[in-house]
Amino acid sequence: MPDEVPFLWSHRKIKDFHRNEIMSMEAAGIRKHVIRDVLQCRYGGYDKVGIVTKDIYNYCSKNKRSRIAEGDARTVLGLLLKRRNTDPDFYFDYKVDDDSRLMSLFWCDTQSRMDYQSFGDVVVFDSTYRMNRYKMPFVPFVGLNHHRNTTVFGCGIICDERADSYIWVLQAFLKAMCQKKPQSVITDGDYSMIKAIRQVLPGVSHRICSWHVEKNILKHLHSNCLDGFRTLLYYASSETFEARWNAFLSEYETATNREWLAMMYKNRKLWAAAFQRDKFFLGMRSNQRSESLNSSLHRHLDIYMSLLDLVEHYENCVSRLRETEHELLKINDYHIHDRIIAMGSSRYFLVHNEKKKSVFEVDYWSDTSGHTIHCSCRKMELFDPIIAATKGAPRKNSNVPNNSNVDGLSKKRYKSFVEKRQYKCTLCKQQGHNRKTCEKQVQQGCD
Repeated sequence: MPDEVPFLWSHRKIKDFHRNEIMSMEAAGIRKHVIRDVLQCRYGGYDKVGIVTKDIYNYCSKNKRSRIAEGDARTVLGLLLKRRNTDPDFYFDYKVDDDSRLMSLFWCDTQSRMDYQSFGDVVVFDSTYRMNRYKMPFVPFVGLNHHRNTTVFGCGIICDERADSYIWVLQAFLKAMCQKKPQSVITDGDYSMIKAIRQVLPGVSHRICSWHVEKNILKHLHSNCLDGFRTLLYYASSETFEARWNAFLSEYETATNREWLAMMYKNRKLWAAAFQRDKFFLGMRSNQRSESLNSSLHRHLDIYMSLLDLVEHYENCVSRLRETEHELLKINDYHIHDRIIAMGSSRYFLVHNEKKKSVFEVDYWSDTSGHTIHCSCRKMELFDPIIAATKGAPRKNSNVPNNSNVDGLSKKRYKSFVEKRQYKCTLCKQQGHNRKTCEKQVQQGCD
């Protein structure tokens, strides 16, 4: 490769010269005008690059048309088939109409299937439009791993948002996961999605995203009654919900919002905290995990991109998530033995969070369903006794246990464990004092 690109080269040769660079940067989601900026920085100015931004647009467009010359859907299915040839446990399924047009598609790789077996207790999913030129809804299935990071279980593309489409993609999801159902699901308030979940996942706890509920509150209610409805959404207990609801109706119900309020009362068990207290949602109230993946894809996709672009950019996003998880895994493996500061019994111990300076009580027990972990932060209940205990920490330090004796560990003994922890001075590296008092001692010595 020459050090400088002659400016007088023809555009055809220039495009051939930069082909691999342009294709690599576009596959990573870099915009066309940014690609030219990168090339200018690399070769020392626009006169050394030999192409303009329009040339990059033309080349990318031509390259995309050549890649899907046999059809966008056919190309995507061919790509997924290649994935399965290299990954034996890669799963994909699709549905076509009478004219052999692609209607629905679902796929997941081996890592996603393994993650679901470990962390598939709570599944979050919703659909979003405008991710491709066909306006086919994109439906990712995501959850939380033992680091409370987003993990992806699979992805679906459907032709519309009807109940039949959701039923098909949910059935494909269960088939890929060996018919293992989650304990809970979190979705938006789409009625077709609710209907599909009731049919495919009967008995599974279902919660409507609180963020979507709040958006509907702003649409249907006046601003002076927002706090009253938020009380029903987040705080009301099951014993007082009916009384609070009737009081809310008597004060704020009007002819314009009567129908919406009746619909919300009918589905109250899906959104009211009063009916969700005994359910297992890992502390989540919204489908923010799914929305964050969608927003990451939106940075690289637009309404003009093909299904092939969507699949490739989705794989890039999943790869970045797994890279982050890999880094966290190495960090936690290094520090894991420093977190347990006390053992109360065979199934009770204390974990110290160095970052938040907090101590959490972790209760561990085993039954026929497996090993279960419960942390005093009230946000974690997983199958990992150490990592799960340090996540979901409250903002304030945990209090001393309310019980006078918890599995043989008294309040007095609990307090002694905390008091014995001495922090080192950052100035002299000695224990028993801090930097401020150390500086005063130095000043007094100088005097």
